[in-house]
Amino acid sequence: MSKALLGKDGYLFLVNDHNGVQAQTVGLHQLDNHAVDAIFAAHASARERAKKRGAEYVHIVAPNKETAYRDFLPIGYTYEGHGKTPLNQYNEQRPTAEQQTFFDSDLLRPSNELVSYERGESHWTPQGALHYVKEAFAQLGRHDDLTRLKQIALISNEFIRQGDLALHAGLPPEIVVHASPVDNPQVCHFEGDIVNEGYYRHYSCKSGAGRALILHDSFGQALFPFLSQIYQETLFFHCPNFAPDLESQFEPDVVIKIQAERFFPYIPETMLSTLNWLKEVERTKKTSGKTTVFFHEMLGLQ
Repeated sequence: MSKALLGKDGYLFLVNDHNGVQAQTVGLHQLDNHAVDAIFAAHASARERAKKRGAEYVHIVAPNKETAYRDFLPIGYTYEGHGKTPLNQYNEQRPTAEQQTFFDSDLLRPSNELVSYERGESHWTPQGALHYVKEAFAQLGRHDDLTRLKQIALISNEFIRQGDLALHAGLPPEIVVHASPVDNPQVCHFEGDIVNEGYYRHYSCKSGAGRALILHDSFGQALFPFLSQIYQETLFFHCPNFAPDLESQFEPDVVIKIQAERFFPYIPETMLSTLNWLKEVERTKKTSGKTTVFFHEMLGLQ
């Protein structure tokens, strides 16, 4: 069954994914009280752990393509036509969460100045991601991070690309334009071989400041070239859960969780052992095991 749903003006959207993104979009996915309380508690615990270390916790939720480009949804699919989306339900029940989680359903709406989503792709563009994170840093008080992001000179690259949804729908590639840094002073010391959950990158950058642990899903990848420049050391970890042992060992100045809106209803676990979680991921995905070796030898995780 195809994952692509054809909307207006040739825009493709996710359908039939395990998150039920269209049910979320139209407001048919209801968060129960247990889920609301558990999600709030998980993020509150992450914030408290960071505070005890003299660090900060930042939670950024990227709007779904179905949210940002809702005017292009197919006929019969209306944004919040049956009720609020899960994230808006959450914010309604937990009003203080809006001050702690950055989410803006309108910031990436299509315009002549900004293409934040391509027709055939479910993920945001690099320029859309950068624009969104700059605003998140401004709203959440990460002013030094914002200043360094703004100092990155950009170049626009035009190329032909077949998006993930276009691939599922059997549609041809399209001409796209992506922003990228002019210079790349950062050094990548390690890149894991696990696809999606469990994927890991370790960067250093002499011109950056501080140390960041960035927990992300696939939406985080567009930000690798930018965020890896603004910190002196950065760990990118594709993981839906929290890793207190990794936080303690790495001692980041900031923990940033970047999460696509469609994954928000997932209740993050607070893992007892990051290494054990990784071993299970590697066993399931039949990868080389080099990521767990790195976590053990370089980070001292047991």
